[in-house]
Amino acid sequence: MSSNPIIYTLIAPSTEGNYTISGTFKDDLQNTGIVTGATTIKVGASLVSSYDVNGNGRIDKDEAIQAVMDYFRGGITRQEAIEIVTAYFSG
Repeated sequence: MSSNPIIYTLIAPSTEGNYTISGTFKDDLQNTGIVTGATTIKVGASLVSSYDVNGNGRIDKDEAIQAVMDYFRGGITRQEAIEIVTAYFSG
């Protein structure tokens, strides 16, 4: 079993919200597998601003922690988590 990330692009509705993701994939041997999960879509907002849930214009500690938790659950990439945590330390 491999733990390498799978990168993909989704076509999503143009409205914000929480959405379930499902689909299939084929591996190198053409075996079919199932993909499932969930995502939150923020339209027109930068990733950093989407973590500013209290709207104070900066990333607070709890918002940075949420980004790290989202990274470990597979919701955002490592680079995205670093961007948000950097915004926290930048003030």
